[in-house]
Amino acid sequence: MARPESQAIAGYFPTPDHLVPAIASLVALERERYDRPVFFDPCAGTGSALVALAAAVLDLAPVESARYCQAIELEGT
Repeated sequence: MARPESQAIAGYFPTPDHLVPAIASLVALERERYDRPVFFDPCAGTGSALVALAAAVLDLAPVESARYCQAIELEGT
């Protein structure tokens, strides 16, 4: 069973914004091999971390990088 603190926020623990550049530095794309990459997050929350990650890896503006993202958030609230 989840901790009461986790239950209170429905298990929502967003990726801190300051960690996105560090995560992006670990992701390497072979541009010649993957001309249409897709970034997928099965627990996306607002999706802001996913879009920021795609933007950092692809060197695009966030609004442009969103087209490479697939996100799901099962928690409706």
